[in-house]
Order: sequence, then structure tokens, then C-alpha cells
Amino acid sequence: MVDNNTRAALMRTGEADFAFQVPFEQAAQLQSSPKVDLIASPSIIQCYISLNVNQKPFDNLKVREALNYAVNKDALTKVALRVTRRPPTASCRKAWITP
Repeated sequence: MVDNNTRAALMRTGEADFAFQVPFEQAAQLQSSPKVDLIASPSIIQCYISLNVNQKPFDNLKVREALNYAVNKDALTKVALRVTRRPPTASCRKAWITP
């Protein structure tokens, strides 16, 4: 089933036995349904921002560090990415940070 809304509707009515990747917006509603057992698990999907460290201002390590500290990773994870998992905390290898 390609359409997210149709997949969620089939789960709510009990017409579907299994659905993978239920839309985040519908997860709470599905969880409250007695016909649905919602199981959430951590994802291995990673999102990242790639910077050209050979061009200003990103050629300056202090600018890159400031950008890292300025991003509210908890809010980004919950609001923009719409996941309830913990945000990543690992940093890149030093070779990737230093041009």
C-alpha cells in the first residue's frame, strides 16, 4: 500500500494485519485504537548537513563548532524530523572536520 492515509485507515478498521512506517501524524490516533498494537523502534536512518569546509565561513573550525552548538538537536528531532527518538550525539571524525 503506497498511500499513508489508506494504510492508516486499513489499520484502524482492522482490514490490514500489518503496516510498516505509519505516518507520524497518525501514530497517536492508531495507538488509541483497540484494534492496533503500535510498536515503535529506533531507526538507523541518519540525516546530516554537509558543509563545504574549503569555502568561507565554513573553513573556520570555530564557525563550524558554533553552528553545532547553535542547532537545537532535540527540537529538530521532535519537530522537523517528527521522531520521538533521541537525537544523534556522535561527532564526525576529525579528518572530516578539519580541511
